[in-house]
Amino acid sequence: MRIRAFQEIRSSIHIPKEFKEICVALSELRNTLTLTTLYILSMYFSGYFCLNCSYINLLLTEFISQSRKFITRPDYQILLQLYHELTETVTSMDNFLCYSTFINVLADMIGVFWACYVLVFEAQDDWQQQLYFLTAIIVYSGWLLMIMLPGSVVNQNVEVAKGAILSCPGWYPNHYNELKTCVRTKFKQKKATLTLWKIYNINKSLLISSVGSLVTYGILFGTLGTVQNSGDVHVYNTSKESG
Repeated sequence: MRIRAFQEIRSSIHIPKEFKEICVALSELRNTLTLTTLYILSMYFSGYFCLNCSYINLLLTEFISQSRKFITRPDYQILLQLYHELTETVTSMDNFLCYSTFINVLADMIGVFWACYVLVFEAQDDWQQQLYFLTAIIVYSGWLLMIMLPGSVVNQNVEVAKGAILSCPGWYPNHYNELKTCVRTKFKQKKATLTLWKIYNINKSLLISSVGSLVTYGILFGTLGTVQNSGDVHVYNTSKESG
């Protein structure tokens, strides 16, 4: 596509001959700067999101592993307070990043689809383009996994921690009624999850369905492209025979 755009510039009758190479150079510079900027932004956001999820996962894992030790302690308020702070952290992160996460995941999926499509249908005779788009597939897929996998682990650990809190009244029989009321009013209906723009919860099933959607649309576009090319060949042969 890039080479085709340069050929159109060089063959254009609306651009003076002495400016054609300048236009080609400016177009190449624009494409390079645009791609570099997008790559840097996506890379930094994916890394930032992954590091935050890793930190929260460490806290949640430690909370889950230590929660059983609170059975021997009479002060159950510490356990509830720790869980409250952890869920507030997850909720704050989601409120701050849910829209940006959605945009990045959508952009990564479009990038994977676009690179796969060009690699299969447009870059069959150019090994440089094949290498470029193969690298793009790997990069976009890596950024997508850096968001989806850590986010799904956070949501999974939050559910495990919530299960520990919901079973908390049984650990303290002397405070059963008080704890049951507290857990039911404060924590049972509260959802602390990482989402994509408050629409989808980040989980592994969403990742699998996203890959399935990419494959489905890839097959659809590939089929439409094959049908269109067959139609063009038929029209060309018909016009040639009539001529």
